[in-house]
Amino acid sequence: MKKKIPIIAIVGATAVGKTELSIEIAKEYNCEIISIDSVQIYKEFDIGSAKITKEEMMDVPHHLIDILNPTDKFSVYEFQKLARKKIEEIYSKGKIPLLIGGTGYYMNAVLYNYQFSNYSENNVVEDNIDYMKQYLKSNYEDTYNKLDLDNKRRIINAYKYVINEKKSTLENNLGDEIYYRYNPYVIFVDRSRENLYDRINKRVEIMLDKGLEKEVYSIVKTYGEDLQPLKSIGYKEMVSFLKGEISRDFMINLIQKNSRNYAKRQLTWFRNKIKDINYYNIENIDKKIIFDDIDLFIESVNNGNN
Repeated sequence: MKKKIPIIAIVGATAVGKTELSIEIAKEYNCEIISIDSVQIYKEFDIGSAKITKEEMMDVPHHLIDILNPTDKFSVYEFQKLARKKIEEIYSKGKIPLLIGGTGYYMNAVLYNYQFSNYSENNVVEDNIDYMKQYLKSNYEDTYNKLDLDNKRRIINAYKYVINEKKSTLENNLGDEIYYRYNPYVIFVDRSRENLYDRINKRVEIMLDKGLEKEVYSIVKTYGEDLQPLKSIGYKEMVSFLKGEISRDFMINLIQKNSRNYAKRQLTWFRNKIKDINYYNIENIDKKIIFDDIDLFIESVNNGNN
């Protein structure tokens, strides 16, 4: 049996400080970083996704950033395959894969034994959303009740899953077994709500100063507004503003509000969906504690206690 791959994973809410910590850990433990983010994987979606810059990478190799064109469609199943391939490649070089990101479903799909069917995303008539909703509500009510009913793509994916697998999505999602090849150390980074929300609000202001409006205008002008990543927070509100549907002040407040609400959902997800999580409030602890704990994890791996 192959030796399990040691993995360090950093999770937490948007703007909590994952990126800075990931670089420090990567340099200390000879890691290569895999971005677990459903928007940063797209080219041209830079400012609104808070994509790490080349300078911020500080020569640490990063993967699964800027590998898709804006018009590409992409699923969690495809992401799982790509991420797991990268994990194997990094480990084969004698390095430790470091996973970082706030897209909880993607992180779980990589670390846990999630099973996905290799079904085509183009075989569903996408204009029949109402039928899909009704079908799910009538036949898989638990799946229906967990859906974001305003997210067309998730409705389509849920519908395709139950049609192909003949079972609720929750039967897949509730599996809590770590993928057999992995031995992860999961770092959950947190802050006080007041501090986190202040950081979120300031991050939105920084995004606007950096040119979020220009970025979204250019994307929409080039590709149209019906792009998968344009449905994400920061982009969808800006699209509404550019269309004249909302005022600038309302747009800014809405991005900040939606980002704070998203942070709440992220925190709930990571607390409830990832077991054996290692909690750190980086607002009031010495980062040395995190590094000491990673040292113990690495020592355990080297001693074969995995």
